[in-house]
Amino acid sequence: MKLFRVLLITTVVIATAGGVVEAGVSVTPDRHIVRLLPGESTTIEYQVRNSGAQDLDMEIDPKDWTGIMIDIDSWLSLKSSKLKIKTGETKPMEVTVTAPADVEGEMLAMLFLCYKEDKDSPLNIRNGIPLYLVIEGTEKYSARIETIKAEYTKGVKRSDLNIAVSIKNKGNIHIVPDIAVSVKDSKGEEIKKFLLKRPKTILRGEHYACQFLWRKPALPEGDYTIIVELNYEDKIKKLEKTAKFNIADGKLNMLEGKVKD
Repeated sequence: MKLFRVLLITTVVIATAGGVVEAGVSVTPDRHIVRLLPGESTTIEYQVRNSGAQDLDMEIDPKDWTGIMIDIDSWLSLKSSKLKIKTGETKPMEVTVTAPADVEGEMLAMLFLCYKEDKDSPLNIRNGIPLYLVIEGTEKYSARIETIKAEYTKGVKRSDLNIAVSIKNKGNIHIVPDIAVSVKDSKGEEIKKFLLKRPKTILRGEHYACQFLWRKPALPEGDYTIIVELNYEDKIKKLEKTAKFNIADGKLNMLEGKVKD
């Protein structure tokens, strides 16, 4: 959530790849993923429900969220940019999308629903509803595990091992990968494993950083290996990156790692 203050007016911006429920407003589905061939068009609907205590006058403000600086009017249009919804009422929000012939991969729009809970309220709410447009036949799935870092904090009462992993989506379409992190000792035996199942939508060109905290590992001095695996359905060949560290005198030293992808 981002909070902006301008004079006495406050605007709350919610832009999320998940569902939206705010101030008695809900939208279904929580996203659309549209697949079209270049040049094709289609019309879709979101259902917007007002379960709050006040009637709402909404304005729909679509914004391109792709990151490739494309004019949103070139591929998305609204049946109406205004939506009046009485309390307890559900209304459709109709959107037409067209796949450009000169763009590859995927585009993402946020359809911002802009309204006030109360006419006299200083609070302006902007709920972001995602819409993905996949241009079929142009998708490129690619990712890279960029860095692995570890920190070891040894205390009198407790020791912690914190592993940080950075991933980059190098393709032109979003991914939601599974991430597995294993720690092995000098004998090659696995002593800890973490697993994140589809933790976050990573957009094209975007970096994603995640952390794994192992509390009270009680690691004796010696050499260790961290293995990070990334898997996204059958779209990307499983990626693996390893990094080595040792613990000496209660301190962790990162060693050279190597990438296998």
